[in-house]
Amino acid sequence: MKWFHVALILVFLVMTASFVLRAEKLYSYNRHIIPINDENCLGCHCGSYRFLCTHDSMMEYISELRESTKGVPLVVPGKPDSSVVIWRLEGKLPNGEEIDYMPQGSDKLPEEKRQIYREWIEQGAVKSIVGVDDTKKWGQIKKMFK
Repeated sequence: MKWFHVALILVFLVMTASFVLRAEKLYSYNRHIIPINDENCLGCHCGSYRFLCTHDSMMEYISELRESTKGVPLVVPGKPDSSVVIWRLEGKLPNGEEIDYMPQGSDKLPEEKRQIYREWIEQGAVKSIVGVDDTKKWGQIKKMFK
């Protein structure tokens, strides 16, 4: 019976560890995409499109169908290769045809940032990870419980 309990605990630990390892690879708009956008996109998009100056309006914007993209969504959750934003970040269409890339007027985003965007879309393009309020810092959370 003792070995059964030890085995059960080991199974639990392995399952917990695999969940934790997978959770580290989950991407969200709030935690991962906003910093990329702030650093690389808002200079033009906020300057030219004043309504995109807040993170919520940017998320809403990329979620809607646009006339400028001929009805193709900027982001298709789960399908990065069908998402205009990926085409623009990589500077090519799915068929390999080259197009202008973003950010315009500067170097392409580094591969690791484009990969974060790609994986975020592949994972469903979630705004935030359930169970993680990634809009609050630890100090703000502590104050809530005083």
